[in-house]
Amino acid sequence: MDLNRRAFLGGLGATFAVRSVLAAAKRLETPRLRVGIVSDVHAQHAYDPNDKKHQGYFSTGTLEKALAYFKEQGVDAVVIAGDMTQFGGLCELEATGISWRRIFPDDKGLGGKPVEKLFICGNHEGMGGLDKKKPSVRQDPAAAFKSALGIEGYEPIMCRKVNGYTFVLVNWGHEKDAGKWIAAHARELPKD
Repeated sequence: MDLNRRAFLGGLGATFAVRSVLAAAKRLETPRLRVGIVSDVHAQHAYDPNDKKHQGYFSTGTLEKALAYFKEQGVDAVVIAGDMTQFGGLCELEATGISWRRIFPDDKGLGGKPVEKLFICGNHEGMGGLDKKKPSVRQDPAAAFKSALGIEGYEPIMCRKVNGYTFVLVNWGHEKDAGKWIAAHARELPKD
């Protein structure tokens, strides 16, 4: 092998560059934001006459498994991107809230770290409930989010910040208003 000064220095420079890149990559291994994302929970109401309070909720088992996984991963926030309910009933939304509180009591994750709820309504929340005589999410989404999920400040379009990142949450039925909302709130939103 014929090794001259130029080849030696080139190899040394390449080795240094690779080591620098690897060191930088190691620093980036710890993300600044961890978000768990799930949608289409479709919590349903099983009509069990023996369970007067909750009527035997079902279909939140998969949600709880996902939330438990997110908790193990140390998430900073969880997005539920709509369709928390099957038929838009308040009792179905309450099932999602019960599952949340089982996994994230007091909205805390591992080591007591706060976990933000970034939940939005999907078309199923807009259905108005299977039984029109019972409370539905559609009747008063702000009250439903507060009572069932513990989320204050519900708006059709809302802005939430988590670890310096901005999330614009657009609830179902308000997509057409998103552009106007963003224009009206441009000063509040990051430029990049």
